[in-house]
Amino acid sequence: MASNANNPSSRLAHLTCPSSVIHSSESHSWEGPLVEHHRIPEGERIETVTDWHVLWLWTTSYSGEYAGRGGRFVRCSKGRGALTVTPVGPVPTLHSHKASEVILCALDSCYVGSILSELDRQPIAEPIIRPNFQDSAIRRLMALLMEEVGAGAPSGKLYADSLAHALAIRYLQLGERAPNQIVHSSVSALPPHALKRVLERIEGSFQSEISLASLAQEVGYSRGHFLKMFRTSTGLTPHRYLVNRRIDHARSLLKRREMNIIDVAANCGFSSQAHLTQVFRAYLGVTPAEYRRTQ
Repeated sequence: MASNANNPSSRLAHLTCPSSVIHSSESHSWEGPLVEHHRIPEGERIETVTDWHVLWLWTTSYSGEYAGRGGRFVRCSKGRGALTVTPVGPVPTLHSHKASEVILCALDSCYVGSILSELDRQPIAEPIIRPNFQDSAIRRLMALLMEEVGAGAPSGKLYADSLAHALAIRYLQLGERAPNQIVHSSVSALPPHALKRVLERIEGSFQSEISLASLAQEVGYSRGHFLKMFRTSTGLTPHRYLVNRRIDHARSLLKRREMNIIDVAANCGFSSQAHLTQVFRAYLGVTPAEYRRTQ
């Protein structure tokens, strides 16, 4: 959704004020992350406090300065694609020398705490303010979340949950792993009865939203362990498995020529006929209409 400058509906406005919000995930009721694209004009944003863990992905270059220790201002320039971290707590005064745009991914502190409690190995250090750094995984996860927001969130809650979970873990582990370090771990598969329950739950959710947390709770594991065990069991993420099953269901319904393609899309849990066509082509290389003509 788009909004006007200084839009009071943005819960992140105090971080970039004055600004305008180009897109926001606010209306999608995602649990954990709030993702917004802000346009920031030249000017000053005074010191503020946030109760979110915020990752900033700059989509334009940035030039300005921020108040460092002792109130002394430090010059800061960032290129397009640079990242900034501001964890829960005070965020220093910022002077922007020119207009810029940034994607903000704010992670709720309770959500981050729940992810932290599920980690096998606790991070050595807490997140700190990092004005300028590079991390290709964080950048890609944020871009995917923003793409989902810009498209109207057609892929569903399980997709957003999976991206947010991966992003939160990456955030918590910033600086904890040396470059090029390879971590070996052995993850067991879900017990057969647990896998059966999860697959049945997915099978019955074609026309409704399903969350990562609800699937993990179904079998009594944390989200992190569930994701690893599900992948070991099926070779797929829960979201990829769900999409595969929706595509399989769509293929069977397309053989019923009396059924409109828009009804096939709705029956299989796609947000629209266009969404079904986009996913169908990506998976099978043909549109639903082309597939129907070959049957």
